[in-house]
Formats: sequence, structure tokens, C-alpha cells
Amino acid sequence: MKTLVCLFMLLSLFKTSFSQDSDNRLYLLQIEEEGGKILTFGAGNYSPGEEVVLRARTGLGYRFLGWDFNGTHLTPEGELHFIMPDMDVVLSAKAKEIPVYELVIDSGLEEITIQAHAGDEVYLTASFRSGFEFISWSSGDLLLSEEPSMRFIVPPMDMRLQASFSLNHPAVVFPLICLRNRDHKRGTCQRHLL
Repeated sequence: MKTLVCLFMLLSLFKTSFSQDSDNRLYLLQIEEEGGKILTFGAGNYSPGEEVVLRARTGLGYRFLGWDFNGTHLTPEGELHFIMPDMDVVLSAKAKEIPVYELVIDSGLEEITIQAHAGDEVYLTASFRSGFEFISWSSGDLLLSEEPSMRFIVPPMDMRLQASFSLNHPAVVFPLICLRNRDHKRGTCQRHLL
């Protein structure tokens, strides 16, 4: 969503007035990037009264906090629109690193460790061999899901996720096969694995 912020505050703070002489002048707009990986667009030279559009994007693992001018927070949006005053301006684009958390996924036979940021969506699917039945996903005493596939939002903490299974062998049948002679008096019996 685009945020339109007219920096009349700048104009009133500095009590500037536009005159015919300032129409040909250009003023420098600088952007200081603070707090991490930020890519900004829009710095340059502008005429007084010109509408300026600034954009900021953060790198992976960072969250954009907003635009500031002289310690005053203007907007948390990545896009800022304002009217250029007849003076040089320095705006700050601020970001913050998002902490990385460790998720240990334990199947009972092996463990997998992944790293994710708080708020990331992780999809887990337990697959199992014939003869086993999936019971649940849990973390400690907390039951997360009784379905083999689940969507999980990473909380701001390290976690251990346990996939639980039970052995579900059907009763193994060893049929008794008896071979007898024609008169049914003699024969042998033997169990066969099917």
C-alpha cells in the first residue's frame, strides 16, 4: 500500500517559501540506510515543490522498519511520497535483522535441523513405511497435529518437533498346510510364510 506523506512539517519547521528564483535550483535528497541489508531507490537532485517517490526493500532475514527524518518517524511503509522542500534533505531508511531459530525435526530414527525466521511458514509431512502408523506431531508435551502433514508458523524460539509413530503390523499368519496321501491316513504338515 502506498503511503502519501506530504512533508509540510519540513516546510513549516524551516519556514521556507518558494520563490521564482528557486524554480531553477535543485536540492540534494540523500538516503541513509540503517540497520541492515536495505536497497533504496529515489535519492538524487530535485526541484522545490517536486513530488518525490522513495522505495526501500530489505534483504532476506531483515524487516523494514520505516522512513525517518531528523528522528521523526514518517511511515513504516516501503514506499514514501513527499514534496521536496527548497533545501537539501537526508532521510533514513531503517531495517532490523530478524533472528534465526533452529528447528530440530525428530522422527525417532533420525533428526533433521533447519533454520528459519520467526513468522516463517514451514510445511511438514511425515512419511512412513508400511507397517507403521503415524500418531502425531508434538513439541515436548504440546500436541501440534494428529495429521501427517501440517503447516507450522515458526515462533521466536528454538524448537524440537517430534513425529510419533506406532508399529502397526497386521497379525502375521503362518498357515498350516497339510499334505496327506489319498487315503488320508498319513501325511505331513508344515507352516508356510505367505
